[in-house]
Amino acid sequence: MIDLKPLWTNISQQALIILAIIGIILIIAGVLTQGFGRTLGAVAGVFLFAAIIIMLGNLQAIGEWIKGLVSTGNSGQIVLSHFLR
Repeated sequence: MIDLKPLWTNISQQALIILAIIGIILIIAGVLTQGFGRTLGAVAGVFLFAAIIIMLGNLQAIGEWIKGLVSTGNSGQIVLSHFLR
C-alpha cells in the first residue's frame, strides 16, 4: 500500500500558505475598491476552503468519530441535543 500522508502534509501546508496570501490580497483589494460585501464573501470562501484542507488532514479521525456515533446508537441523541440548546 502506498502511503501518501507525507505528500498530503507538504502539499496542504503550501496550499494554506497560498490561501493566506490570497486572503490578504483580497482584503487589501476590497478596502482599496470599497467593495466590502464582495470582499467579505471572497474571504469567507478562502477561509472555508482552508478549513476543508485542514479537515482532510484529519479525515481518518473524523471517520472513526462518525463510526463511533453510528455504531453506539447515540447519533440521534447527540444531534438532537446539539440543536435543542
